[in-house]
Amino acid sequence: VLATSSEAVLESKNFGLLRPSSLKKVLSHPKLNVSSEGKVFAALQSWGLVQLTIIEDEVLKGDIENVEKKVLNVEEAQDDEAKSEVVVCEKKKKETEVAVPSDINHCGEEPFIPKLRNIVKGFLPLVRFLVMTSEEFMRYVLPSGILTNDEGVAILQRIEGVQSVVLPDFISFLSTKKRKHIMSSCCLFRPRLSDGSNYSFNFRSELLLQVLDNFKTSEPIFLMKISSPCISSVEDGEVSVLNSAEEEFAQGTWKGAVCHFKKPVHLVPDQTYKVLLKICKTFVMTDSGDIDTEHKGVKFVGTTYCRAEVKIEYILESEMLIDKK
Repeated sequence: VLATSSEAVLESKNFGLLRPSSLKKVLSHPKLNVSSEGKVFAALQSWGLVQLTIIEDEVLKGDIENVEKKVLNVEEAQDDEAKSEVVVCEKKKKETEVAVPSDINHCGEEPFIPKLRNIVKGFLPLVRFLVMTSEEFMRYVLPSGILTNDEGVAILQRIEGVQSVVLPDFISFLSTKKRKHIMSSCCLFRPRLSDGSNYSFNFRSELLLQVLDNFKTSEPIFLMKISSPCISSVEDGEVSVLNSAEEEFAQGTWKGAVCHFKKPVHLVPDQTYKVLLKICKTFVMTDSGDIDTEHKGVKFVGTTYCRAEVKIEYILESEMLIDKK
């Protein structure tokens, strides 16, 4: 699930209810696959806020025993993390502190929140702060209230290339290593308009479009998304994926120019597939085009009836396998 739907997991409304030990496993999982490290921090912040609310509610109820158990669980997970999975960078003794700019009064829109920091502090080494861009850091981290003024400024300056700044102790060796991004994006079809043909959008009250037909892959993959600007509609469309026996085995929803599937669609080499779109009140640009492309060693062939670029996002089945050692 993490390999194919990492961001959906991190953004789940139930993420804040994870046990500390489960949170540790998610944040340190080798298959955690996100478009921005800021989303990992945002998930940790959300988890901390939920845990803080739960603890404060139980304090109000006078359930001190349960509060002590929850605090102990957090501390045990944090201690275990510090001992077994996180190697904190050794700081150079001779590093010189860089002066904080006088116009920076606090880390963000919210003040430092000690209670929230105490809840999440043991998991901060699992966030790879130094692979964030300045924009990501300012969007996700600075307004959170989790870092102090000095910590926020120091990390931001290091991101911007100031090597002499002294970093907080929770910056681990992981902080400079990007997570392995296993999602691939491939353009299956790009129309050639050099023949002088004139293509324009036509309105259809109802449309059944073969986005992909006789589609084959040379390697097992998990199909995540399909997109094409040949469709322009405010209505959502229904997408069906059919196998060689013309049996529907997967469904998705077309929104705007993108199809999102309910779950990753497993495609294998010994099958031919169709991807059908049913949509109402849409502008569309159609024509047949051959798909014959290779991407990262995977061969894709078939036909599309989209008269515009067709792209897919996918994960190789081999990338989903975790080494058993």
